[in-house]
Amino acid sequence: MKVRFTPDVFRFQRFGGVSRYFLELHRGLRVSGVDSSIVAGLHINDLVGGEPGVAGVDVGGWPGGRARQGVTKVVDAAVNEALVHRLGPGDLLHASWYPPRVPRRSAGPILVTTVFDMIPERFPDLVPRAVITSERKRRWCEEAAHVFAISDDTKSDLVDRFGLDPGKITVTHLGVRSVAPGGARPEQHLGPYVVYVGDRNAGYKNAARLVEALTLPAVPAELRLICFGGGPATEAELDLLRRFGLRDRVSFVSGDDACLAACLAGAEMLVYPSLYEGFGLPILEAMQQRCPVVTARVGAIPEVAADAALYADPYDVESIADAIAQVLTDDARRRGLVERGVRRVDGFRWDTTVQSTLERYRSLVGGTRDGG
Repeated sequence: MKVRFTPDVFRFQRFGGVSRYFLELHRGLRVSGVDSSIVAGLHINDLVGGEPGVAGVDVGGWPGGRARQGVTKVVDAAVNEALVHRLGPGDLLHASWYPPRVPRRSAGPILVTTVFDMIPERFPDLVPRAVITSERKRRWCEEAAHVFAISDDTKSDLVDRFGLDPGKITVTHLGVRSVAPGGARPEQHLGPYVVYVGDRNAGYKNAARLVEALTLPAVPAELRLICFGGGPATEAELDLLRRFGLRDRVSFVSGDDACLAACLAGAEMLVYPSLYEGFGLPILEAMQQRCPVVTARVGAIPEVAADAALYADPYDVESIADAIAQVLTDDARRRGLVERGVRRVDGFRWDTTVQSTLERYRSLVGGTRDGG
């Protein structure tokens, strides 16, 4: 069996759950004896560097900004075309995002794609290029031989909003890998802190309400916030922090998995106040580090966190602040969250994701050989 992953997500995502998913899937497939390759093209992704079976050039350090993005987009589109021509009817082409062009399936590879969430469809005003992303996603879902969804919630959305046949969709939850904290724990000399993980400028992530919650009386004035990932602070973010008097209490950190593990291991809690998530991988990453989780009962989050998180109303800053205060002051609740979180992580493993995907691949390849 030959599987090729397209360069799309690796072109624009340096870290993140989507590229992590494809890397773990690729690794597991190779361990299972599958001829798997990530064709990363001109990419900026730090996860795939030096990984066996990855073809591409890291251009993350190249100057150019928008010009560089334009070049990588053109080159990677050509790479996708070349992939289609090099693969036959019994091979699989797994799109890592939603390329503009969907290849014709006749005499070509079996097309599959993965849908990570339906956020552009639910929150079009909060997602850049939501209409374009949604149109391309729909095209790929309709034309692909099979669609993988990373949660039951996302599968349900695909059926309801795109009208897909449920039998065309396989749910493969994400997993979590054991990671030892690396280096010194950030901010350890400055007192207690909570962690926020992800893109702060995506409106559905709800970072602004978390910042406001930190100003309420329920939250101790010495509590700090570490924003992990999402790039350096923008001027708009710094202005917001100054307006709330929080500039000295918020730090912006980026790094690898070991650095994230260190942040979580030393934190009072992860606060993940999203308005919607197709999965919510940082929740499991926090639980693995025995870090309590405050989050929202929206989208796929309850499917992932179950009873191992404390839920707040993501639209209510007082609810977020109260949940933070409960974890800080109620030792029994905190211990319960940690213990349930450790048990919860055991149910999400990458080898399960790989095996479920591989079983579906085999059925697709078998159907092609049988004339299906």
